[in-house]
Amino acid sequence: MIKIKKYKNRKLYNTETGTYLNFTGVQEMIQSDVDFVIVDARTKNDVTASVLTEMVCQNLRKAKNSPELVVLKAVLKNNSSLDGQLSFNFT
Repeated sequence: MIKIKKYKNRKLYNTETGTYLNFTGVQEMIQSDVDFVIVDARTKNDVTASVLTEMVCQNLRKAKNSPELVVLKAVLKNNSSLDGQLSFNFT
């Protein structure tokens, strides 16, 4: 599993290759089924979910076709505290 360090300035550092990554690099790793974890460089806490959520939000802002409001509202309604797993139960 590849360890990626996230620094305070939002830079992502791949400890295996010794190079910095941007969101596109992380997305390429996901598409290639590469296992990785993103940790806060200072605290060593796992921040993978937080970074991936940030990537999803960034991609949504850039998208030509945003998800329908009913889908977004359902996600927020079913997960109002956002402290659990997303459940895609839209029936």
